[in-house]
Amino acid sequence: MRETRPLRVLLVDDSVDFAQHVRDYLEFSGFEVAVAVGGLEGLALARRLAPGDVARNVMGVSVMRRP
Repeated sequence: MRETRPLRVLLVDDSVDFAQHVRDYLEFSGFEVAVAVGGLEGLALARRLAPGDVARNVMGVSVMRRP
């Protein structure tokens, strides 16, 4: 039987507290989560980690997309 790896999600937000709460929820739900605080850090991590999904906050609206 083949093991499946958890989906890797990159969470980008400028609020450290909010990002930590969302990270905890996603990890509890079985995701592997990397957190970036702010857009520049998010871009750098996205290039390095090649996540399956990116969760980010755009003017107060949370969105997820596949890069």
